[in-house]
Amino acid sequence: MNRYDRQERVTSVGKQGQEKIQQASIVIVGCGAIGSYTAEQLVRSGIHTLYLIDPDIVELSNLQRQSLFTEDDANNHELKVVAAKKHLNQINSNVNIKIFPSELSSSILAKIEYFDLLIDCCDNFFTRDLINRLAINNNFNYIFSSCAGTYGEVMFIDPRKGPCLNCLFPNINKLKNNDCDLIGVSTPIIPMISSLQVSLTFNYLINDEINNQQLINVDCHKLQFNTFNIHKVKNCPVCSQNHVSLPKKTINNKIHRMCGSKTFSINFDNKIQLEKLANILNKKNINYQWNNFFINFNLDDINISYFKNAKLNIYNAKDLDQAQNIYHKFKKILEIQS
Repeated sequence: MNRYDRQERVTSVGKQGQEKIQQASIVIVGCGAIGSYTAEQLVRSGIHTLYLIDPDIVELSNLQRQSLFTEDDANNHELKVVAAKKHLNQINSNVNIKIFPSELSSSILAKIEYFDLLIDCCDNFFTRDLINRLAINNNFNYIFSSCAGTYGEVMFIDPRKGPCLNCLFPNINKLKNNDCDLIGVSTPIIPMISSLQVSLTFNYLINDEINNQQLINVDCHKLQFNTFNIHKVKNCPVCSQNHVSLPKKTINNKIHRMCGSKTFSINFDNKIQLEKLANILNKKNINYQWNNFFINFNLDDINISYFKNAKLNIYNAKDLDQAQNIYHKFKKILEIQS
């Protein structure tokens, strides 16, 4: 039996369209809410190769809106890309899934020899700006998306021929300072935006032509759907150039709350080897779980993870004061002076 029979019967797809889908390679940046839905739809549709890029682990609060993950994933502190690959392989073992448990960077992208399209499923404007600039420098197209509250938006971006993200958001640097959105996100807006992403992906893969000047806006509460024409800015400081500099992420050595969650994060100036931290925890009789990417353990019944890229996440702290208290206890364990 042909598992894609129902999809091939769709006039706009057909056998030839399905063949193009099954030959395509797609990169997804961000395996959270939108990314998990989009990855599942692409795998079910029979995509050839899927690259997943995300540095985070599964948390219990993710399960309200992130379709691929389970309570076991959260309890075991699985990396999102690892958990996603496991579940996606159970859905369609014919799809080649490759994972990168790290943040997007030019070096990570260089490890991918070829892809047809990149899909932006991230939750911050620093990464979105990075994707936009990498698209210009490396000559690829991508699909932008975002969700907040009951609203979501999607746009296919070809920064050489049409408007780029900077044309859409000329004040993008200010938006980077306000990434953390504490208003939450409504569950139904996620699959709606994801489905639009996948529809744009199919249109691009099958027809090789797509409207690159159309922003699609959705409000799942008012059940409103609007489109807006976005024009390329003639003297855009980004897409008017053939090659642009990449944004540099400054090390945030202050504790900050991660977007819309009870997770607090901080980056250390100096990396601590995971093996060294494991030895310290053993001497302190602190139980832990670890793999090649991070160590997870509890301090005062608060769960924390230290990643090999020198990032510390503190989960489910009731407020900033409690997070700072846990952070200072962690430094005391390492005998790091303030």
